[in-house]
Amino acid sequence: MTLKIYRDPSSASNPHLFFTKHVTIDWTIDFNRQVLSGYCILHLVANETPAKSSDFIILDTREINVKNVSFEDLKLNFEFGEKNFVGQPLKISLSNIPNLDSIKELALKIEYETSRDASALQWFEPKTTLGKKYPYLFSQCQAIHARSILPCQDTPMVKFTYEASVSVQKPLTVLMSAINTGKEETSETIRHKFAQNIKIPSYLIAIVSGDLVSSDLGPISRVWTEREMIERCAWEFADVDKMVKEAESLAGEYVWGRYDILVLPPTFPYGGMENPCLTFVTPTLIAGDRSLVSVIQHEIAHSWTGNLVTNCSWEHFWLNEGFTKFLENKLVGINQKSELFRQFECIDGWRCLVEAVKDFGDKSPLTQLVCPLDQVDPDDAFSSIPYEKGHSLLFYLEQILGGTEVFNKYLRAHIERFKGLSIDTNDWKQFLYEYFSDKKEILDSVDWNAWLNTPGMPPVVLKFDETLANQVKNLTEKLTNEEIVEKETIFDKFSSDQKRELVSQLLNQEPLSCSKIDSLNKYYKFGETQNSEILFRWIRLCIKAKWEPILQPALKFVTDQGRMKFTRPVYKDLYAWNFSRQAAIDTFLKERDCMHKTTASLVAKDLNISS
Repeated sequence: MTLKIYRDPSSASNPHLFFTKHVTIDWTIDFNRQVLSGYCILHLVANETPAKSSDFIILDTREINVKNVSFEDLKLNFEFGEKNFVGQPLKISLSNIPNLDSIKELALKIEYETSRDASALQWFEPKTTLGKKYPYLFSQCQAIHARSILPCQDTPMVKFTYEASVSVQKPLTVLMSAINTGKEETSETIRHKFAQNIKIPSYLIAIVSGDLVSSDLGPISRVWTEREMIERCAWEFADVDKMVKEAESLAGEYVWGRYDILVLPPTFPYGGMENPCLTFVTPTLIAGDRSLVSVIQHEIAHSWTGNLVTNCSWEHFWLNEGFTKFLENKLVGINQKSELFRQFECIDGWRCLVEAVKDFGDKSPLTQLVCPLDQVDPDDAFSSIPYEKGHSLLFYLEQILGGTEVFNKYLRAHIERFKGLSIDTNDWKQFLYEYFSDKKEILDSVDWNAWLNTPGMPPVVLKFDETLANQVKNLTEKLTNEEIVEKETIFDKFSSDQKRELVSQLLNQEPLSCSKIDSLNKYYKFGETQNSEILFRWIRLCIKAKWEPILQPALKFVTDQGRMKFTRPVYKDLYAWNFSRQAAIDTFLKERDCMHKTTASLVAKDLNISS
């Protein structure tokens, strides 16, 4: 049993000596001190490189207080390396272990507690929850934050199973990215137990605790959230089991046992997080009309691309997100029973790619599909580039290699070939050539360097079916060119995605006049929508037009939720407008301590505020 070693500049660990095959976790949640305390046992397997007594096991950590390290009953010496932007390596000496050259497995027990500032954890006081009675905790370990809740080989090239036992004060619930295997109760506490028997990378370890309730959605799914919003969430996600079945038709058997959904507090920085058995999602998906469930389709798709087949490092993040975006758009078409809806999503994605490249600059290495991350925090590189540029490459390959039916069979074969493994772009490309060995000339005609290693837009401008988009385009032109704006009847026939596209197209025009914004606000009522995607674009459109009545709704929007996709662009827009700049700064400074740490750190940079 060996592990293939890849380059990962975001990890100091050394799995070429020993790599993790299983982790045992024992935690107590201390809401008063806002720490996790206890221990973890790392079950390590010797890799191909023989270990010497002078060697160290090196683990990734960040702000962790390690109290003791032992092997069996033998206490091991340890020290911390130099602290840097990705954390602080924990170096465990092997010098005390007898007969090291004959040892094939090590079980290292590390007793420790996390810091109040653990970057993976967000703690809520009761007053900041919906019920305002009990505290709340959730984690976000992607990309490199697992190291702040346990010493580990915090690199996606290493995958392992885990079991956990977590104690919390009554009556709080604990959930993890694993199957619940039981609980033990005392008069004051509940100890919840979990097992994840499918190998995962460290970034997929997840925990949540709070006054949570659930509602069953189907045979393998239920939704969890604070009790005050459970009915709304259960209605919104009622079709989840059906969505999993649709994904199985493309990607193969769903192997994780459960597909539960946790609707988190509004500060959650992402649309969703594909934690196995328990997808985390933002409450901004609760639109009241199921119009934003495509995010759930994205997270379901991750059950195969990302969780089963994993990028070996964050430099190859597109292998997770590009594949998942590609599957998501296919699932949208299946769910809507029309390829036109898939094509429509592709058009929106291409525009997101254009905007992201413009934002970074078309010479920025962060716009490369294979993104160099030396001395770069993966969080700072996060954008829609790996999603949409990765999707574009796969869409292009589907077109030139035989179309949808042919490529769907390849997708299934790709997942079957690499399931349970972590891979890099070379592994992917090598198998692509193997599978399409009869089409080598076509593959050789692809400008691989331009697609994979060159900044900026892809070397090919993709063409999509614009049937649905043209309906929107015609109305956009009418609203843009006519001086007097009134309600057009076709608008009421638009899907929610078409309405989102309408505001997007208006946003891409020259700034509208404030009088036209007044008319749009009166007749189309974009500012009253519960659809966060439409509201987000409407706010940006109004800021671009310098329509002053939007200031308070914009500030409320960035305060009420913390999804980075929305929060960062709106804060940037407000900062760029002299009228709203100081209000944006003041609002951020007031709300910063209530924001997720990752979001707060990046928004501070956007507003040129020192940490």
